[in-house]
Amino acid sequence: MNCLRGSPLIAVVLGWVLFSSLAVQSKASELRPYSPPIQQQAPPMEQRQPTYQLTVPAPKAVEPANPLETYYQKFERDTANLSQAQRDKLIDAFSTRLDSARSNKKWDEVTHYSRLIDILSKRR
Repeated sequence: MNCLRGSPLIAVVLGWVLFSSLAVQSKASELRPYSPPIQQQAPPMEQRQPTYQLTVPAPKAVEPANPLETYYQKFERDTANLSQAQRDKLIDAFSTRLDSARSNKKWDEVTHYSRLIDILSKRR
């Protein structure tokens, strides 16, 4: 036996024995009783709750039908907290544009700038 010590044949045989013993141990673990995972069945269609909900939006405050009216209301809210000096500055700028629109006979612009000046003048 001393002549086989250190030979590659011994290493191969010992490796095979070790491998086969591990394989036998892994096979033995498969003999344990199998317990499948618990599955819950879906309730019948009559008992199922819908997975969605229809939401009805809350009623909004009455909005003007004209989008331009909405613009003027927003302008009034946005300029409510301005100081008097800031309002005067805006009135001067809008007055200059109003005069230019009048001289060029752009009546839509005249109406627009007049309305903005009226909104700013109400706060005085």
